[in-house]
Amino acid sequence: MALNPASAYPGQIDTTDPTGYPYGRAKNVVAIGDGTGTPLEQKWVSDLFGFWQSLLAFAGITPSGTPDKVGASQYLAALLLLGDSRAKLALRKSQALNWPERSSSTDSYGVNNVLGLGYAPDLGVGGGGLWVAQTQDTTVLTSEDGNLWTSRGTLSAASFTNPWIAYGKINSASGFLLSQNANPGVYYTSTDGITWSLISTSAVPANPVSAYSPSLGLWVMAGNNGAVRTSPTALANTWTARTTSVPWQVAVSTQGVKRIAYNGALFVVLPVNSQNRFTTSPDGVTWTDVLPGTTQNWVGIAYSTTESLWMAVADSGAVVTSPDGITWTVVGAGPGYGATDLAVNGSLWVMSTRTAAVGGIAFSVDKGATWTQVAVGNHRVATAGWNRILAADNRFLVAHLTASAIEFAFSQRAL
Repeated sequence: MALNPASAYPGQIDTTDPTGYPYGRAKNVVAIGDGTGTPLEQKWVSDLFGFWQSLLAFAGITPSGTPDKVGASQYLAALLLLGDSRAKLALRKSQALNWPERSSSTDSYGVNNVLGLGYAPDLGVGGGGLWVAQTQDTTVLTSEDGNLWTSRGTLSAASFTNPWIAYGKINSASGFLLSQNANPGVYYTSTDGITWSLISTSAVPANPVSAYSPSLGLWVMAGNNGAVRTSPTALANTWTARTTSVPWQVAVSTQGVKRIAYNGALFVVLPVNSQNRFTTSPDGVTWTDVLPGTTQNWVGIAYSTTESLWMAVADSGAVVTSPDGITWTVVGAGPGYGATDLAVNGSLWVMSTRTAAVGGIAFSVDKGATWTQVAVGNHRVATAGWNRILAADNRFLVAHLTASAIEFAFSQRAL
């Protein structure tokens, strides 16, 4: 809403310059007290107050009580923040639209089979970062830059049904925990991405996903039948069983769980099969179920520190959001993109999709309210979209498998 001076004060507004002032400009009286000039009255001043206060509200600025002046202007600060947010929005869209780096590693993997992705910011040469990928046939690959990938061999003869790679502290050293879903009680750890140690223990669940909390110094592993285990080191004999609800145990039964995320204050776990139930914990010990508000086959979850927002997506494209991971809101029925995963960088949310016709990914910059399809190279034609997505190193990595290679694409790096 905004005041139209020409309509509000007919006859008391100068309308002789419709180009410069399409709604009129202020007008002086002809003679004092004749009522022909523009009045300084409540609704005009309120219109100005409304504009100024809208700026402050947008910027999250509380008025200091001191009038603005050069060098100390809260209204100027609000305008600068508005301009900065618009610039950031443009950069986010640019990142979603541009995927300049492509690479692949040849092998026989099977078209569109599952795979896992991980990133360590302090491993690799000089601690400059290390990417890890793992395919369903148990092949592990690493890359320093995302362009050259090196095979580190196969981990076992068993297949992985939901390869999962998590970064954290392995007995106080930076490293990866890789879950082997097909063999209950078996997982791998590595502190360099090159050498992987087999951990065989009945203390961990089958079909698990894992996450590490730096603040708690704790690993959480969740899997079949609602089983949750925690460990401070990820070593074989250090896992402690935790209790989850009976409804959650029934929901995930023998199919395990799909995704896990930690935002610094809360763990959220998604089920494998179609459910209207997540389970959450602030400490990995006490677990509480929450209802996202719609029954879906959930495939991705992420948290944006920029927007203080959780988001989860389903393979149907359905989207739900939450400010705290407890109370969830259905954003809409979803774009129906055949989502496979979700990642976020700042205010840019990106879902990978399995449907070639929609281009391979879709992105949102309005908290999941609307989504835009993006065609990421010819891969959308060669295979059915992208299988996984990971946000790290201030960019996105998507990957999928063909009959003869694992294909990667990196987004433009955000500024």
